[in-house]
Amino acid sequence: MSDYLSSQPADWRQEVHSKVASVEYILAARALISVGVYAAQGMIAKSQGCASLSVAEVEEIVRDSLVRSHFHDSGLSLGSIRLVLMRVGDKLGLQG
Repeated sequence: MSDYLSSQPADWRQEVHSKVASVEYILAARALISVGVYAAQGMIAKSQGCASLSVAEVEEIVRDSLVRSHFHDSGLSLGSIRLVLMRVGDKLGLQG
């Protein structure tokens, strides 16, 4: 039993590593991030009195910003998400 438990963390990490690098994981992460960013930028644009971006514009920013190299063993870094948000802010014409 103890041999079983001691081998689990390494196996689990290997499984996560292989899944994080998979195309399916990357596409799912991009889709989820796109939904959140689209909703957030809509609220920001409304509060700032400017036009919001279209779904296609947000998806393009997320797709172009989050390339395969941004994904690693632990998922996606906050710096990568910050890059997306900065590009959305630039596209909205916000300073900051």
